[in-house]
Amino acid sequence: MWTPMFNAGVTTAGTTYTLGDFKGVGMDITSDFIQFLDQDTLETTVSAVYLDEETYGSEYAGWWDINDLGGTSLNDQTFSFATSFLAAFPSGNEIIFTFAGSVLSGSKTISTSAQSPMFGNFQPIDLTLADITATGMDITSDFIQFLDADTLETTVSAVYLDEETYGSEYAGWWDINDLGGTPLNDTPVPAGQGFLAAFPSGNEITITFPAAL
Repeated sequence: MWTPMFNAGVTTAGTTYTLGDFKGVGMDITSDFIQFLDQDTLETTVSAVYLDEETYGSEYAGWWDINDLGGTSLNDQTFSFATSFLAAFPSGNEIIFTFAGSVLSGSKTISTSAQSPMFGNFQPIDLTLADITATGMDITSDFIQFLDADTLETTVSAVYLDEETYGSEYAGWWDINDLGGTPLNDTPVPAGQGFLAAFPSGNEITITFPAAL
């Protein structure tokens, strides 16, 4: 099973996090792993598996390179705030992620000009797309997409129309194939849910998440 995921814990500063900030208990080290993708090429940059302390002892507890278990620790691997990841869990095990960090008291805006970034709901509350706003998206090319957790098929493709450009009647998220016809503002974005973005325009695009508190 492939599951789009997102690191729901953030650092106090809210600018970066490390793999050591969370755990993934229940992973089968022979098959299960998480992976981070390059934000422009979508090539895999990091593939990691978690060894829990109860099973493997304190010496090996933590995240490791799947090709070098016990040799290349990835606990200190650092990622920019709001970088999400994909998870491959073919074992079918129940896997429990536990995140550490401070909950931000205000809204958070992420700015990017990357072509294929991955975002997600980092807040410990469930949201809908209506809670998330964007600027800079080219409605002819840019969009975000949610994937099926088992098949990786696209289930939702959405573009944001900002109020300043398109007016209050059309402000919000729309199906890319039915602009102005099929609103997607009610699409659920549960805590921890990640999504992919396709921003081929190269525009500077901002995504703003609301405050959790």
